[in-house]
Amino acid sequence: MLKLFCLKLLLVVELQANLQYSIDTTWNGQAVVHESVQLELVPEYDDHFVILIQAPYFNAPTPPEDTCQQGYPYDQLYNFEVVETFFLCEETVEYVELEFSPCGAHLILLLHPTRTDLVQYLPLDFSATVDLSTSTWTGRAVVPLAYLPENVNRFNAFAIHKATQEDVAAGIAWSDGNVYESLYPVENGQQPDFHNLEVFGKFSLEELPAQEGNRELWKFVKNSKLYYNLETTIQGNRTERPLQVWFEREADFGQSVTISFRQEKTENDLNLPKTCDTLFGSSDRHDNSPGVQIYFFSESGLNLQLILGYSAQAENMSHVSEVGFPSECVSASFLQGEYDLLDRRIGSNDEDFVYTENYLWINGKQIWDGNLKLSWDYLPPSIHKIQIINNDNEISPEVDTHDLVLFRMDAGSPMHKMDKAGLVYSSLIVDEVYNSELSSIWEDILSKKSRTIQTA
Repeated sequence: MLKLFCLKLLLVVELQANLQYSIDTTWNGQAVVHESVQLELVPEYDDHFVILIQAPYFNAPTPPEDTCQQGYPYDQLYNFEVVETFFLCEETVEYVELEFSPCGAHLILLLHPTRTDLVQYLPLDFSATVDLSTSTWTGRAVVPLAYLPENVNRFNAFAIHKATQEDVAAGIAWSDGNVYESLYPVENGQQPDFHNLEVFGKFSLEELPAQEGNRELWKFVKNSKLYYNLETTIQGNRTERPLQVWFEREADFGQSVTISFRQEKTENDLNLPKTCDTLFGSSDRHDNSPGVQIYFFSESGLNLQLILGYSAQAENMSHVSEVGFPSECVSASFLQGEYDLLDRRIGSNDEDFVYTENYLWINGKQIWDGNLKLSWDYLPPSIHKIQIINNDNEISPEVDTHDLVLFRMDAGSPMHKMDKAGLVYSSLIVDEVYNSELSSIWEDILSKKSRTIQTA
């Protein structure tokens, strides 16, 4: 049988240097019997590119109703109708898997070596639109080049959908009732395998053209650290002062996680009160302070909000040591649901909640640098979602157009909205077995809450 392998690469270098691909075959080289999935890679910024998708819409298999959100990661998205792209560095066997659903959800995985997840659920600017009149869907993803491994040189793309009668008649349906399609298929294979890296086609960023992204993300995840780079506002505008946040499970500080962050600051940002009184406001509010706000949401409805605030004056920066200084400008709010404040703790201690700040000069820029050592016992049980907000310009319980966010939010949305948070790869933050039950801190807080209700 004549393989259609020669049709796999429709790589057209246009004036804009866009790359175009058409997925015309199944995983083992048989011709598809419907319109082919079309992919186009388009230069965007110096450190981003866009993936454009145009695909037939089968509406099967679909995620359960009301579980899919535009622009948010979805666990095990590959079990549903999806288009996938893989970018590989052949020498190091480091690769990224990007999955896109017609419902607007995505799933990003960084892997090394083969089939080994380093991290999942990374944020992405992705949207999709379904046209029922033509049974097609389109998608647009803005991909940071930092998600790609260094020296990427191989590529493949795939699609999955429920088999139609035509697919069954053509003999291309797999035993599970799905059709698995591949840009670069295998010639001899026992079953669909999207991680068969040997069949990936050649790829070069120079053909896009694009530059290598920064290496921070891969450096951190290869050392088992969770890393995020907040670089856009809620309106999608890019900032010149992104916020970097990373998490590291600690071995030398007991059962804890160290949360670190770094961001360039201006004189206005640093010209803040020397104490946190005006930052944190009244004791009955838990979401109205400038600084880095981190929310951990659990499936049990118990949630934690951290506020890591500013406390140093710009004029005192020359007196800051290389290791930073202890700071009281930190709080932890224990929540039941989105609004019920159970308890609130302000300021560092010497045991399980230690916050330090520093102000550095790096390449002529003033950099705000902070670290919070947090006991696992502060985390609610079975955390599964996270949101990070850089609220650096006003005291407000709502996000505004200037705030940087990890997962997309609308202007005016309350900061603590769980449905605006994204999935988190929690094993890089806490031992999942340890985190499966209530900690002593949470037990004590809930016990006090119960006694208060009984007294009332």
